[in-house]
Amino acid sequence: MKDVTRKKPAFKDNLIEVEITSLAAGGKGVGRNDGKVVFVEKGIPGQRVRVQLYKDRKDYSEGRVIELLENSSFYEEPRCPHFAYCGGCSLQNMKYEEQVKQKKKLVIEALCRIGGVDNAPVQDTIPSPDQYYYRNKMEFSFSNKVWDAANSKIQNNAFGLGLHLPGRYDTVINIKECFLQSEVSSKILLLIRDITEKSGLPVYDLQKHRGFWRYLVIREGKKTKECLINLITNKCDDSEKSIVEEIVKYTIKKFPGINSFFHAEHPGKSQAATWDSIRLLHGGDYINELIGDHHFRINCETFFQTNSAQVENLYDQIENAGNFSGTEIVYDLYSGVGTIPVHIASMVKKVVGFEINSDSVAGARTNAKFNNITNCCFIQGKVRALLKQTNDLIRKYGKPDVVITDPPRSGMDPKTIERVIKLSPGKIIYVSCNPATLARDIKLFANEYHLENVVPVDMFPHTAHIESVTTLIRKSQGNIKDNTGSFAAKSDE
Repeated sequence: MKDVTRKKPAFKDNLIEVEITSLAAGGKGVGRNDGKVVFVEKGIPGQRVRVQLYKDRKDYSEGRVIELLENSSFYEEPRCPHFAYCGGCSLQNMKYEEQVKQKKKLVIEALCRIGGVDNAPVQDTIPSPDQYYYRNKMEFSFSNKVWDAANSKIQNNAFGLGLHLPGRYDTVINIKECFLQSEVSSKILLLIRDITEKSGLPVYDLQKHRGFWRYLVIREGKKTKECLINLITNKCDDSEKSIVEEIVKYTIKKFPGINSFFHAEHPGKSQAATWDSIRLLHGGDYINELIGDHHFRINCETFFQTNSAQVENLYDQIENAGNFSGTEIVYDLYSGVGTIPVHIASMVKKVVGFEINSDSVAGARTNAKFNNITNCCFIQGKVRALLKQTNDLIRKYGKPDVVITDPPRSGMDPKTIERVIKLSPGKIIYVSCNPATLARDIKLFANEYHLENVVPVDMFPHTAHIESVTTLIRKSQGNIKDNTGSFAAKSDE
């Protein structure tokens, strides 16, 4: 076939044949055409495909499969009927055993390419106990633009509640069932879509910034079978509030197992499931979840690991990496609602949690008390600022033997890394949900810390995301320089 990758014709004519050899970060298949990398949507290793390019750059191209020429031995028929056009499960057409192998390769590749680590000590990926129905939280969006799969076009002036069409912030797919959440959650989604449409109130228009219905959030305790719902709308008048209340009553009647039902108002332009005010219309303020033997309270604002069954394996890997003797002082950075401190509390002398969100800190203290944990304390403030006055921290809480860090996808900033190094813990356990930022940060630790072990943990089957637990060991004892000045939790200097 003639190679057209160097030209810039109409994309409908820009066709190439590609053999997929690996996966890229983000889950696209990787192949080469005339030496140039081609990223292919939903392509999996072992396939030979005809690809239509929609992006053609100097160093790479991107495209989608228009014809399967030769299938892969790793192929598996997708379970979900929405797979072809939904971006939620980019790897559902690949056998799960191969998914976890490819995710290990993604971690190794990032450590090598970004972190400069040769022969990285990466273990086999720990598979998820559940490959389907594992998510304990799902967010759905309302929209007046809905994907019409039968005719492959966007239907305007429609009523939609579902997941976003990839690449379209303003368009949703009216999914009938999602195999990532529970079967009950899918039924709740269908009911609320039906009754909100019948309410006569319009969905929110993201371009005109008017309308009513905005988001639906469903949270579950996978171990406790408890359920929390948050229905988010634009600002309400009294008549609209009455309609919401009737919808809540009707939903509870159909699903009496719902433990908490909230209504939140979000009048701003932000395209996120946030709110300015919230009210409880049914049940209690929170639901409960179990991790191992510990109970945790989850409300509308709680960050909680999405895969409840697999998080136990994740925390077991932290325990293994720590190899705790019972005498350690542990600093836990980005501690959230205290799940890691509570999990390891019985194995160490003391855990100090650092967290910027005041609600999360309050939740962490509640969770520690709820589980009769007395050797955990939690400090509120920006982690970088809290770590600034090293000696003040040590005087107040003790020198850390181990630092656990579980940052957001963006990773740790260089100043925070510099201050962790200054604390000079003997061991750092880095919990990451992004191999690229993990590799970048490990490179900054490399002068002082040796990379001992990396264990990938698959928290998100059928997606390209991969969590990992990395162990870093201090190369030498080192000295902590004297640092005068007072400890200021709110400072960011």
